Amino acid sequence: MLQFSKSVDLNLNLINILFLSLGLIFHRSLGQYGKAFKEAAGSISPIILQFPFYAGIIALLGSSGLADAIITGMTSISSADSFGVFTYWTAGLVNILAPSGGGQWALQGPLQVPAGIELGADPAVVAMAVGWGDAWTNPIQPFWALPILSIVGLHIRHIMGYCILLSVWIGIVTSILIYFVY
Repeated sequence: MLQFSKSVDLNLNLINILFLSLGLIFHRSLGQYGKAFKEAAGSISPIILQFPFYAGIIALLGSSGLADAIITGMTSISSADSFGVFTYWTAGLVNILAPSGGGQWALQGPLQVPAGIELGADPAVVAMAVGWGDAWTNPIQPFWALPILSIVGLHIRHIMGYCILLSVWIGIVTSILIYFVY
């Protein structure tokens, strides 16, 4: 990491916000920025443009204290046996807000694992519950399906109902398995 002074570190977050801000400044409106971005990045432009905003959402959840408050509340109502399920559910919720597995782990991992250990939960179960919670709600935001849909000439709206139904069933089955198997 390059360090310019004791107070400013050049890191990936700073570079992301810098380029996003410069792009917005050099275009007259958000619409023009979106159009220029689409011309430059083609069909994947909506996905690329979303990730700096996801990083911002995760940063807000972490720096506002909301993530700490949620985990403290979870810890107060759960036991060592149920903490994995609560972790799974919160990971699914965070994934809906910002579907970025790495960012999600950076937010939840350092909070969930120590809270689980404090309750006596197995750290491996807590870590896996974060990963499974992230995967559980991925059908609701089916980035994985975009290339296939484009090849067959369909849109997300054609599969969204099935994806939501699938996510509900995955959530029910996995919650039961996490609680009873682990």
